[in-house]
Amino acid sequence: PPLSPAKRLPLSILHCDNGIPDKRDIRGILNLLHTKMDRQLHHIAIMLLLAVSTGSVSGQEMTEQAVFCRTYGRIEDDSSAMRPTAEWRNRIVADFLKYADCPYDIVRVDYCDSYCSLLIDDSTRISVDCVTFQDSDNTLAKWLNDIPDSTYTEIDIPAEAPEKCIAFRKGTTLVIVWCNLFADSEKIWQLIELYKYYRQKDL
Repeated sequence: PPLSPAKRLPLSILHCDNGIPDKRDIRGILNLLHTKMDRQLHHIAIMLLLAVSTGSVSGQEMTEQAVFCRTYGRIEDDSSAMRPTAEWRNRIVADFLKYADCPYDIVRVDYCDSYCSLLIDDSTRISVDCVTFQDSDNTLAKWLNDIPDSTYTEIDIPAEAPEKCIAFRKGTTLVIVWCNLFADSEKIWQLIELYKYYRQKDL
């Protein structure tokens, strides 16, 4: 009989040609996180994603990668390997929503995040959070739609922040990019567009 989606996903991750999960695999994991899959398989999928998350893609070194969801204000997965990164990125996303004047209650907002950290040319490090919101509130949807989807916007953050932030939208996915204060925002955005690091759900 054909394998169930929960069983096919770990196998597809293990057979990635370049040792890094394909974006379709990441989308599959996000989808599975919203299903009532077996808890053991849930943890296996998370651990496999973490195990193969370091490598190089077209000269860009991916140093870290994680996928998690926040539901009812809590990190959904309790995996010890996942939790430190998930809690860290949860704070980063919350800071972004505050800086970007999100009209929704930041404490209550639920979302899923596909995160990766990239090292470019041995000198520039960027982090990318691809966030999809689970709430269909009209206020939140309107705020999201005001974020450009064909270019990027620079977010006004406190002057003492060690990095700068740009953001854009692809469909209903909010893409948040943090990079060095002196990095060229246009080049960073073009790099994200070139390698489609945000492609997690919409194909």
